[in-house]
Amino acid sequence: MSFGQNFPVVFGGIMMLTLTIFTSCTNGENVPLSEEHKEEYLSKGKEITAATFAALSSSLTQAMKESGPTGAIGYCQLQALPLTDSLSRAFNATIKRTSDKLRNPANRPAEWELEVIRDYQKLMENGQEPKPRVFTVEDKVVFTAPIRVLPQCLVCHGQPEQDIAPETLQTLAERYPEDAAKGYKAGELRGIWSVSFNQK
Repeated sequence: MSFGQNFPVVFGGIMMLTLTIFTSCTNGENVPLSEEHKEEYLSKGKEITAATFAALSSSLTQAMKESGPTGAIGYCQLQALPLTDSLSRAFNATIKRTSDKLRNPANRPAEWELEVIRDYQKLMENGQEPKPRVFTVEDKVVFTAPIRVLPQCLVCHGQPEQDIAPETLQTLAERYPEDAAKGYKAGELRGIWSVSFNQK
């Protein structure tokens, strides 16, 4: 999936954020968080997603420079998940990027993640800005933040044969036969960051 974000959303720590507690889709019960812990996890989630975005985008940019969009596709397929897993270990959290329109099946959303995506989409349809959230799912504290499509993402995620070159489309078809991550416009919601912590 694309690495584009809306940085004002991810880094807007100065603003007071509406922190929504979701009802878990699992059998476990959510445990309320204190406002202090919400702010703590919100700050940590932003730190983690910023660091992960920086690491992924740096490597992706290098792959683009060396071999264009087709090289970037190869990088994403082989290296994006291992790099994210490595950062998950470093931050002692589970870092995930997911979407309702998958390219890599390994990024499939859990039901609660899909509900967050749908809620963010509804907010955008109503002209509102989706913002980072902290809530609990079973025994986990989770952080979510929107991932928006930037113009540079369109070479792999935009309109086929308009934004995406024929050779790139061919590479996508070969590497991701069930790819659903095309047809986006700049500014649209690509998916979400999902970071899970062990609850304190």
